[in-house]
Amino acid sequence: MMNLVCRAVGRMGNVEATGKVFQSYEAWGLQPDADSYNAVMESCMRAKKVAAVEGLISYMTSKGVEPNVQSWNILLSTAAEAKHASAAASAVERMLASGVRLLKTNAGKALKLAHEQRSESLLQLLRRANEQQGLGLQRQAFDGWWRRGRGGDGGNGS
Repeated sequence: MMNLVCRAVGRMGNVEATGKVFQSYEAWGLQPDADSYNAVMESCMRAKKVAAVEGLISYMTSKGVEPNVQSWNILLSTAAEAKHASAAASAVERMLASGVRLLKTNAGKALKLAHEQRSESLLQLLRRANEQQGLGLQRQAFDGWWRRGRGGDGGNGS
């Protein structure tokens, strides 16, 4: 029930209020689970607070609560929406290392960011995720168009 309250407050866009609801779990004698943390992370995602989501993942892990697929995908989505390519690359790298599946929509957001910011490292990580997890992203989407004409293969595959 508290997760629903936390999520509802988070959807109103007030990160601080969501945090206060989350802090009240202990007063009610409740132990937050992954969904509890995810509810707070969703609020941070709406506010594009990448560092807050990263901090919550670290904090929940320190409390013995393992981040789940949703937790990691919230981090990836937040990084992509906030236009933070290095944070998105770090999220993808951690997800691949942990065997966590990227949601295709979040991979698509990160792929768009990789192209916008010409992030070769993010592009390569997403290519690896696409190959390993069968995300169904088009192979051509991984062609770094910015490399063409600058000593790259010019798009001809040679």
